[in-house]
Amino acid sequence: MNDIFRISVDTLWFIVPCLLVNSALNLFYETKRKYDAERYDMPFDFGLFLGKNRILGQSTTWGGLLISLLIGLLLSYFFADIHGLAIGLGCFFGHALGSFIKRRFGIARGAYLPIVDHGDYVLLTGALLLLSSDLPIEAYAAGVVSILVMHPIICIVAHKAGFRDNPL
Repeated sequence: MNDIFRISVDTLWFIVPCLLVNSALNLFYETKRKYDAERYDMPFDFGLFLGKNRILGQSTTWGGLLISLLIGLLLSYFFADIHGLAIGLGCFFGHALGSFIKRRFGIARGAYLPIVDHGDYVLLTGALLLLSSDLPIEAYAAGVVSILVMHPIICIVAHKAGFRDNPL
């Protein structure tokens, strides 16, 4: 039972900061939309195309990178054993990688792609933490499974409550 408890704690210590960064990015995006301030935030790919599609997409921005780093640094400040900078960078570049994959498949902005839309930030962040030996493989696996189950449910509930345009 001790192993299950340790894996559960490690999983939460990995997933909760990722969810905080992801939530901050969503709040940042929705705030920009609400106040018509999107024009003040530059796309991370500078609006460049690779073939017929953008390299990343309109919602992967320099402001998003700044928010990710800021939340990561705050996490590190308040919780000494959380690698906030790695988590902030992992979440942002996980989203960027997901956006890149969606653009290569020609999937429109806002359209749903399983695993990529709800797991990209956790997959890459966990991989970074695994490489640095700061996350046990069991916690990584449990975190990925948890996020792939929880995140769509949370999105559906948020859509029904009027907080999201799309259910997934």
